[in-house]
Amino acid sequence: MEVTMNAFEIAASKAELLLRLGNWSTYSTSDNDEQLEFGRLEWMTEKLAMSRALASNKDYKTVLMEVELEVSIHLAKLLEPTIDPALTGTRSLKVEEDGMVCGVCQEEMEKGEEGRAMDCMHTFHDACILKWLKIKNTCPLCRTTCKPKKLEFQDLEI
Repeated sequence: MEVTMNAFEIAASKAELLLRLGNWSTYSTSDNDEQLEFGRLEWMTEKLAMSRALASNKDYKTVLMEVELEVSIHLAKLLEPTIDPALTGTRSLKVEEDGMVCGVCQEEMEKGEEGRAMDCMHTFHDACILKWLKIKNTCPLCRTTCKPKKLEFQDLEI
């Protein structure tokens, strides 16, 4: 069985597809074209898994999961530069106590509301801190620099 795309090529094609979908107004293709392309890439992933399963005499479902993971890791590495540094430099949280105040707008945050925290532990409304970090790369309260975190895939346990 001949395989025409490897895991990296499948991931690169998925990245291009996501770019097209993210810049919809620039491209004139129909939604159906993207669905067909996505289906073709899923089929190529299955074809690659079948080829590897036959070559290694392993269970197809196990190999399929391994190939899907490999494609996902390549895709994440390709898309990493497109991730907003404001999102990678802060962490999502739920407000756990009443009386917390957003450090940007100075309005009270409600218990259970979603917000974002920086490494310095100051908390903010999502929209407020994302707007702030587009202008300045520091905490509005203590001026700690927002440092985007990089995910090291080799450190992940599978």
